[in-house]
Order: sequence, then C-alpha cells, then structure tokens
Amino acid sequence: MTRPNARDPRDQRAERVEELDPSDVTDDLDDDLDDDLDGGDRDGFDEDYEEWGAAAPVVTDEGVYGTLPDRRAVFREYQRQERPWRDTLVRLAGMALAVFGGLWLVLFSASEATSEAVARPALESLVDTMTGLPGLLELHQNEISAATGDAEVPGYPLPVTIPSDAVADGPDEWRDVILEQSSALLYAEGPDALAGGEDAEGSGTFSTSGGTRLLMSNLTESRHDSIAFLLWPLGIAAVVALIAIVAVGSGFVRFGALGLATAAVGIPAVLVGGLAWGIVAFVGSDGSALAEQGHAIASELAWLPLGNGLTFVVVGLGVAIVARVAAVFFPAPRRPIVQAEAIEG
Repeated sequence: MTRPNARDPRDQRAERVEELDPSDVTDDLDDDLDDDLDGGDRDGFDEDYEEWGAAAPVVTDEGVYGTLPDRRAVFREYQRQERPWRDTLVRLAGMALAVFGGLWLVLFSASEATSEAVARPALESLVDTMTGLPGLLELHQNEISAATGDAEVPGYPLPVTIPSDAVADGPDEWRDVILEQSSALLYAEGPDALAGGEDAEGSGTFSTSGGTRLLMSNLTESRHDSIAFLLWPLGIAAVVALIAIVAVGSGFVRFGALGLATAAVGIPAVLVGGLAWGIVAFVGSDGSALAEQGHAIASELAWLPLGNGLTFVVVGLGVAIVARVAAVFFPAPRRPIVQAEAIEG
C-alpha cells in the first residue's frame, strides 16, 4: 500500500543535485582541510596539498571549481613511471665512468712519468750526480782532448763515447753529449747497463744506491710500453660510459651526473699520488748529493698523479655545480599534457 504523499527517492536526489553549488563543495572541503591542519594532523597533507591542490577540482561547462594539479609535477611523475630505466642506466654509467676513468687516470699519470720526455731528463740528472761527471771530465780533459777519434771517458760507468767531431768543443759540450747518450741507454736497458750493476742488486731499497736503482728501473721504455698498453681498453670503457650518460640523461641533469662522475675519476689518482709523495717524504734523504737529487726527482714524479687527480676533482665539481644551477633556471622542455575533450551525453 502506497502513501499518498510519498515521493520517489530518485526525484529527491535529483532535486538535491540541482540545488548543489560546486563552490559550496570546494569551500566545505577547504574548511575541513584547514580544521585538520590547525588541529595538528598534518601528516600526509603537506605533500598532497602542495602537489595536487587543496581539494579535488570540479570541471563543469561553466568553468573549473578548485585547483587543477600542476602540469609539470604530473608530467615528471608520468615520465618517471614511464621510463624508470633511464635513471638507473645513468647511475650505472656514472659508476662505470668513475671506476674505469679512475684506473685510466692513474695509469695515464704513470705513463706520463715514464714517458721519454719526462724520464730521460730525470735519468740525466741522476747519472750526472751519481758519477760526478763534471769533475771526471775536468780530471781527464787533457787525455780526451788528445784523442784522435771517438774519445772514451776513463772511469765512466756507461759505454758511451765523445764523437771525434765534438772532442775539440770542450768539457761543457762533452757533458751534454755524454748525458744524452747515457739517458738513451738507461731508458732502453735500465740500470743493468751500468758497469757493476749486478753488484748493486744487493743494496737495500731504502739505501741511496738501492733507491736510485729502483727509480732507474721504473723509468724505462719497457715499463712505459706496458702501462700504455693498458690505457686503451680502460679509456674506451670510460668513453662508452660517458656517452651513455650524455645520451640517456635529459636536460642539464645529465651534465650534473657527468660532473660528479668526473670528480670521482680524480679521487684514485689523488690517493695514489698522495701516498707516493708521503712515502718519499717519509724516506727522506741521507744528505748526500745523490740522495737529494733522487728525492727531488721522486717528489716531482709523485706530483703528476696528484696534480692530475686534483684537476679532475675540481673540474668535475665545477661542472656539476654549473649544471645544477642551469637546471634550475633553464629547466628541460616538457611535452605538453593534452587536455581531454569533454564528452557530452
């Protein structure tokens, strides 16, 4: 049995919807949110409020009631979820660049120290001090000047001679010629080319003669070639990692990652150079002319990896800072979010 004044519930809901003002809904939601925040229940609200707006927006034919989500924030989240492998690949490439580049820089510094341009002047200084060549030439000046052909230097520990066309030039020219030949011979054969080299093998490493022999044995062409052979594969691996960072990364962020990886490349060289320099400083010198010369040369060689590493660290950090600032002021262009068309019906 139906009551005469009863109304259909569907008609009542329709009337309530017609009387509903969207602005009242958003105002009520704002008031509720303010009450929650004022009451101390802020957990979870700050992030949602800033990112998505104070209340869910209502879109009608008359307009938009409420706050639409920030398009850039939506796109960043979409891009992160759409291609998460990009960030992972950039991180892996950065770690690969730090490892392979770090090993490459250490070996490059060692290759630089054993190169002919660096090693031969060092060997000339060692031989000159070790043999007392100026005094030796002065002592045998008359004998050398009287030679009719190539002249040997009595008492000199290396099989070198003064060419006949240089005999008449005097001690200063003789010294330059002998040191040039001596450094070439030591660079090619090592300290074994010295007369009595076999007897010097028993000298302690930290003795003057033992330390000089150790230094000479590392400043050789064979050592340089062995190190240079390893540079190529490490260099190729580092370049591939660098290209991956630039190609896969986006915007200025990629250069920030590249800068940090470059700074990390310099750390092993700094550690190796600092350790070598510390060992040289710890061993010190016994005060002899040969020990002082060897100490000076070893310190200069230890500075090569230290200087190279510091250069990479400073340049890498500089690039990372500049890239970070540039990313703030010049954000990468974003693909626009296309607004969906309203569906009538």
